[in-house]
Amino acid sequence: MPAKILLGVIIEVPQQGGLDVLAAFSDGSVRYLNQSGKASIFEGGDHPAAALAHELIGVARAVVDQIGPWDKLRLPAPQGELVRLSFVVSDGLYFGQGAWEVLQRDAKGGPLLAKATQLLQQVIAVARQPRKCRRPLAATESEVRFRWWPAGCCRSAVNNDNGGRACTADWVQNESNRLAKNLSGAVVTG
Repeated sequence: MPAKILLGVIIEVPQQGGLDVLAAFSDGSVRYLNQSGKASIFEGGDHPAAALAHELIGVARAVVDQIGPWDKLRLPAPQGELVRLSFVVSDGLYFGQGAWEVLQRDAKGGPLLAKATQLLQQVIAVARQPRKCRRPLAATESEVRFRWWPAGCCRSAVNNDNGGRACTADWVQNESNRLAKNLSGAVVTG
């Protein structure tokens, strides 16, 4: 694989209860892991936060073009005032870290944090909306993932349709609960 193909960017921000982690990937996928343990996962590029995810990747690409890969052991998770910006690149892990205030004023870090903040606000706003436009994608032992569909078009992860019923928040919640019931300790995300 050629050098410096940016695959994703991860922003880790220490909070009182742990880390808040926001990740955006070149395909438009987004993951937000809140310090509380809750998560929002948006697969592919057909969800409401995809445009901002692509914009964040564009800003991150400009940073990656100016720095090189980290060739030492991975550092422990950031704590206290430190914020870490990690870049998943085809030729290795690139990263930068510093205090939020310092990174905000930095020529490379400032635009990246600003765009990441916009993306996080969008992810939170979308996650708080009724689930009528999301469908369960897949379930693991710790999460149920949702895929976004255009308004009024909701499909089951099991058989790709919902029996002709209108897509409602109740239907999606019931599908989520059905999937989660089979999993030990599953958490519905999104």
